[in-house]
Amino acid sequence: MKRFFLIVLLVLGMFIISCDLFENEDNENEELSIEISPEESTIAVGEELILEVELEDADDLFAMSVEIVFDAAVLTLPDNPLIIGEDWGNDYISTYVSEIDRINVAIGLINNGDEDELEGEVELFQFKLVGVAEGQTMVNIHNLNLYDEDGDLVEDFDEIEIENAVVIVE
Repeated sequence: MKRFFLIVLLVLGMFIISCDLFENEDNENEELSIEISPEESTIAVGEELILEVELEDADDLFAMSVEIVFDAAVLTLPDNPLIIGEDWGNDYISTYVSEIDRINVAIGLINNGDEDELEGEVELFQFKLVGVAEGQTMVNIHNLNLYDEDGDLVEDFDEIEIENAVVIVE
C-alpha cells in the first residue's frame, strides 16, 4: 500500500511540475515585442509595398518614436508613406520625417482625461516603400522609444524583442 501511495505521489508531483512548465512557457510568449510584417516580401522594380509595424503585449502605451532604416539603393519612400494604425483612434498627434534611407515616425495620444493608453496587440502604423533597383535589403527598427502617460519608458522596454523584415526587389 505504501508503494501505491508513493507511486501516486510521484505521478501527481510530475503532473504538477509539468503543468507549471507549460504555464511558464505560455507566459514567455507574452513578452513585449515589436515587429515589421510581413517578415519577407518580394516586389518588382517600381512596385509599391506596404509594411506594418505592430507591438505585442503593450502595457500603458501613450506615445512612441522609431526610425525605420533600409538600403536606399534598393528601396525608396513614396509621397505620403505613413498610415497611422487604427488602434490610436482619433485622439492622437503624429509626425514623420522621410530621409533617403529611412523614415522617422512619432505618434502620441492626446491627453483628454479619459483612459490614455493602448494595451495588448497594437498596430502602430504602416508605411509604404517602392522598389527602385534589383537587390535585397533589411528593413530595420532603430532608435525605438515607447512611453507611458507619465513620460517613462513602458514596462519591460529594456527586454523588448525586435523583429525586422527583408525586402527583395526583382
